Amino acid sequence: MIEIRIAERAIKYGYIYWTKKDDDKVTAEFDAVKEAEVLVNGISLGVKKIDYRYRRISIGVRIAGAFKSGSYFRISKKNSKLIVDV
Repeated sequence: MIEIRIAERAIKYGYIYWTKKDDDKVTAEFDAVKEAEVLVNGISLGVKKIDYRYRRISIGVRIAGAFKSGSYFRISKKNSKLIVDV
């Protein structure tokens, strides 16, 4: 499991962003897969692309807007699913 801090831009644009220093952890945790089903707090968002170039995963503005800046996304991979808890 990895923890990623929720930034203002994550809420504004609807993405989970990670920093360059977390690239190795994220790639190892996600096994470098290009797509995965994403579950946020138990709600399936469908299959989403993991964009390693821009270090982000789309979760949508409505979903991201429900979270507070400064708290953390806790992300783990189970089978072919990314489980995101806040």
